[in-house]
Amino acid sequence: MKITKFLFLLISLFILTSCSKIMVFLYGAHAPRPETPESIFKYLKKKKINDDNIYFLKDSMAFYNYFQGFGKLPSVKIYNNDLYLLDIIKKDTCSGQTDKMIRALSLNNSYPVDSSRTLEHVLINIMRSDGNEIKTDKLDSSDFFVLMYWAKFTGKLNKKNIAYWEEQLRKKEDSLNLTIFKINCDPLESWWSEN
Repeated sequence: MKITKFLFLLISLFILTSCSKIMVFLYGAHAPRPETPESIFKYLKKKKINDDNIYFLKDSMAFYNYFQGFGKLPSVKIYNNDLYLLDIIKKDTCSGQTDKMIRALSLNNSYPVDSSRTLEHVLINIMRSDGNEIKTDKLDSSDFFVLMYWAKFTGKLNKKNIAYWEEQLRKKEDSLNLTIFKINCDPLESWWSEN
């Protein structure tokens, strides 16, 4: 009887906290540690995650702003061809809901937008692996711009979510013109260097 109660309590706890810190812990997450672009690319290769379209937060202020504004990893933000944020994935959305949104992404659907949040405002906080900024006037014309935020310190969630989300988006490239940014949110050693 005690084992049954314990299992019931354990299963209930698991169900009630599936998007919580307990799941993050079970997935091998740890406190953020300063990284380098090289260590990030090495990690991606080791985990067999596609290393195309990798970008980084520009500095510690961008890191702070990300976590103040969105607050969780991994996550996805989608912008339309007018560079406005689609108001379809909320801050507290679990990965299962994000999966559904990605699968449903289509030009045939109408989406609410948040015209106060533009891609331009995000890209000023993002840099390429070589340290150069991204110019919005140099972006290819796309139906949607998909920003996937991830970090090495989130453990297995990267392989489970980011790789899966990208795979689902790539399947849509026959019908949609997509630009995908995979933005690494690990703190970088260069943020504290003296140059």
